Amino acid sequence: MISVRRADDRGVAKRGWLDSRHTFSFGDYQDPDHMGFATLRVINEDVIQPGRGFGTHGHQDMEIVTYILDGALEHKDSIGNGSVLRPGEVQRMSAGTGIEHSEFNPSPTDLVHLLQIWILPERTGLEPGYEQEYFGGPAIKTVGCAGNLEKWDRLDDGKYNIILRGQSRFRIVREVGDRPFREAEVELLPSVNDRPFAENDPEITRLMNTYQQFIKLLPDNNPQNVELELSESDSLGEVVDLLAYLSELPLNQQQQLVEEPDVLKRHQTVMSHLQLKIAIVQKSKTLAKSGHDVRMN
Repeated sequence: MISVRRADDRGVAKRGWLDSRHTFSFGDYQDPDHMGFATLRVINEDVIQPGRGFGTHGHQDMEIVTYILDGALEHKDSIGNGSVLRPGEVQRMSAGTGIEHSEFNPSPTDLVHLLQIWILPERTGLEPGYEQEYFGGPAIKTVGCAGNLEKWDRLDDGKYNIILRGQSRFRIVREVGDRPFREAEVELLPSVNDRPFAENDPEITRLMNTYQQFIKLLPDNNPQNVELELSESDSLGEVVDLLAYLSELPLNQQQQLVEEPDVLKRHQTVMSHLQLKIAIVQKSKTLAKSGHDVRMN
């Protein structure tokens, strides 16, 4: 026989920093009619206030699964694991012979909303263990850039740093498929006010002169100090995008440039950023000469 356990019928626990709903008996909520289902012992839905959480506490002989619905949860345990879980991530912790851990909302402003599930193990006395996996699709920007991979470097953690030479902007129409990687149907976005490269192009000349003025102020080992090799196959838009990459704009400005179809507007944004950097470096050098302690990021 199947019986429905409605959300509003669950046990409630409120501690100021914690708002919790218990499907089965847990803590101060005890209901002999709802002690679990087979090996499933606990399903708690928790909302934790910013900057709060569960201090270090212990478990034994229990499989504990945590799934993040919204926000972030920081985990630390006595077997050396430490990580931050985000939406779509699942954590499995085998308490086994004994483990201590803490769970904390690291955000100073945002709630964390999660499910925690306890399952009785097949046998007791297991070695404590930990595993974290990703299941889901985090939010992505609807406008991106397609291009050719110019360079890629594998990092020690198995991830990659890549350099992409952009060919066309696109807008995601919809995501398709259910494979482990994400696929989407996209539409290409034409550039506005783009034109072929020409050495006497006033916009390119102005931009290149400003960039050269900037890199002359930098130490030789600065990664932004790069001599550019442009060809007639480049367009004004490609030159602007290349200098935007070398200028190390903040991430929000990088995305704004990706979403801006007008090449001349992107040109002005990069120019303004370079001019600001030049002013900062010049001011810093002036202060340093006067004896001030100037440290630049």
